Amino acid sequence: MKSKFRILAFLFLTLGLHFLGAQEKLASYAEVYEEEFFQAVDFSVQIRKILAEKNLSEYDPDFVSAIVFPELMRYSQFSDAIEKNIDRLLHLFSNEINSCSIGPMQMKPVFAVALERDLHADPELAAKFPMIDFNGEGESVSQRMKRIERLRKLDTQIYYLLAFIEICVKRYGLEDSPVDYKIRIVSTAYNSGAGLGIKTLEEKSRRCSFPQGSRSTLSKWIYWELGFDYYTLAKTSRLIKPRFLIAD
Repeated sequence: MKSKFRILAFLFLTLGLHFLGAQEKLASYAEVYEEEFFQAVDFSVQIRKILAEKNLSEYDPDFVSAIVFPELMRYSQFSDAIEKNIDRLLHLFSNEINSCSIGPMQMKPVFAVALERDLHADPELAAKFPMIDFNGEGESVSQRMKRIERLRKLDTQIYYLLAFIEICVKRYGLEDSPVDYKIRIVSTAYNSGAGLGIKTLEEKSRRCSFPQGSRSTLSKWIYWELGFDYYTLAKTSRLIKPRFLIAD
């Protein structure tokens, strides 16, 4: 009861009674996974701050966080510390190994390699994101180690995410799409793979696959809907309140 009150208090402070409607999916997840929810909110505040510090005002911080909000919720710093060493070892052998995920956004080295290559193939985007334009380099141990270190930093993960969003918007022709559909496709692509066709992404976006995958009975939530609920929450509240404002 105490946990439920804390979640409802948070949503009430940010939304008033509005949370009883559009955000019920995120609210139901937060009630079960309280700490994970607040962790994701904290990361979203950091993302907003970093975007502001780097003068990236063209990007909506609420939209950016919405794309990866489920990953921010299931990120574990303890397991990440272990996976860091596993990743380091696996990626030394090959830049094609689909090894463990890294950092708050749970990015895999192979994801970064593919993204770097897509970015390098687009001169306009390459010029926009020179800090991650490495053309998927990974022939040497040094190059692969540097990629691991890049992925360990939240600000660099943000650049990878921004580039990913730009690539998806171009690839799927989402420039003029409603924000809910844009989040639906880009977030599903982030979770399932940007190489998939639009129809496949639409089909996958209907499945309950979070947090344990579509084959698990524990997965009771649709990945992108949690991100969209966060987006609506952030836009309605105008300011996501840090967790210390919520009393236990």
